[in-house]
Amino acid sequence: EFAILDHLRRAGVPAAEPVACGARARASFLITREVAGAEILKDRLVQERRAGKLMETLGGFVRSIHDAGVRHDDLHVGNVLVSGAGLYLVDVHRAAIRSNLSRAERIRGLGFLLLSLDTLVRMGDKRRLLRAYWGKDLSKAVLRDVGRAFRRARARVGSALRPRSSPARARPRRRVSALGCGRRGRGLRRD
Repeated sequence: EFAILDHLRRAGVPAAEPVACGARARASFLITREVAGAEILKDRLVQERRAGKLMETLGGFVRSIHDAGVRHDDLHVGNVLVSGAGLYLVDVHRAAIRSNLSRAERIRGLGFLLLSLDTLVRMGDKRRLLRAYWGKDLSKAVLRDVGRAFRRARARVGSALRPRSSPARARPRRRVSALGCGRRGRGLRRD
């Protein structure tokens, strides 16, 4: 974690500043410098009525993480702090440095992030995040793939929370993506 946070900071991505780390027996620890006046992004979103500007900032922030070559398999609104107008990444225990992230890795990360935003922000705010991340490269194909990644993340998280002793009941569900559109992509707009 120390190396990943250090890598992000060297790449210009705001992240917690690591100051010490160590290990003893089977446990390890990481100490970071406090981010002054910070609150957890999830808490801020619960308070906000309109999160459009914050979602645009988050989209650019996640893009900078990915552009720095960091794949984060657990990127959610509880791992990001808000301080002033800036965002800071604080928890990178399921992250790895890559030379270059593939489109699929980026989309998987965005799908998981959108799952954490699912009940906190409106559909339009999620689209703002994606527009800020992809810019002119946002397309119906990207939206479709992000929707698939969202559904996979939801299934993965749901299966992890389901008790192993009682199998899930199979029931038909309407397929809805993170962007509120069905299978055929109705309702997609590129604005």
